[in-house]
Formats: sequence, C-alpha cells, structure tokens
Amino acid sequence: MVRFYDEEKRRVTDALLDVIEVDDANAESLYKSVKELLQCNEIPLHNIIGFGSDNCSTMLGAHKGFQAYLKKDVPSVFILGCVWHSFALCASHAASTLPSWLESFLKDVCNYFARSSKRQHLFQMIQDVAQTPKHNAETVTDPVAHKRCCCVKSIRAVGCFTAVFPRGIQNR
Repeated sequence: MVRFYDEEKRRVTDALLDVIEVDDANAESLYKSVKELLQCNEIPLHNIIGFGSDNCSTMLGAHKGFQAYLKKDVPSVFILGCVWHSFALCASHAASTLPSWLESFLKDVCNYFARSSKRQHLFQMIQDVAQTPKHNAETVTDPVAHKRCCCVKSIRAVGCFTAVFPRGIQNR
C-alpha cells in the first residue's frame, strides 16, 4: 500500500501499488523484490516514512527481518507491528498463567448455558436481575485466549466470581 497526494483529485490517496510474486519468501528476498518494485516506479526509498506488518520474524526480525533491511536504507522509518497480533500474544500468555482448574471451570460454565435455549434464557434473566450488560454464553470447545476472555467477561458481568470466590481467585 502506498499513500500519496493525488494532484488530479487534490487529496491524499491510498492505493495498492502492486502484488509481487516471489520465489523465496525470506526477508532478504522480499526486501530486494520490494526495493526493485519501488525503483521501477521511480519511488525513492527516502520517501518511505512507515512500515507496518504482522509480527512474524520474517517481517519484524531485529537482525535479518524485512524491517532490519529497511532500517539500514531508511534509518528514520517508523516500524509498527500488528497491534491485534500483539494483543493475542499478551492474552495467550496471560491466560496460560491461569490455573488449569479455572480454565475447566470457565469452559463448563459457558458450555452449560450455551448448549440449551432454556438455560440461555435463564442466563439472560440473571443478567436482567443483576442489571449487567447483555453477554452471550458462548460454547467453548477450543480454549484459545480470546474465548477465555469472553468467558471471564461474561461471568464477571453477572457477578459469579464474587459469589463463588468472595476473597478472589487463588490457586487450588
């Protein structure tokens, strides 16, 4: 993607410059291909002010990643990794520190409500009585971090933690 001032439209425009086919998907090969594309389009490297990508080592590796090669040629370039990938890594790490019994408990509570329309209605009624924001009880079959977060938010919303664990959650 490139951003430039379009003289005809008299405004800043974002556009896809090109799609590059590469034989070797390592950082050095990718960088050479992008650099060649920019040169063919007469776009000087010093015009690059920022670079964003996912957080894989091929793109953001400190020594041999795409961004490292770019920084050698354009030291002032602003590098930004994907915030969502970073959040997912943080959530996954945070969730991995939870006790294993808590993960099972969260899955069981969510699955209990999610697998029955009658219990889903009950869950909605509990939220009405507790005057909490509406949440769905999602089925948790794959205990990935974002599902754990959804479970925790839903259970916190109806006050289950304080009722079951009045002194907070501790390792058992």
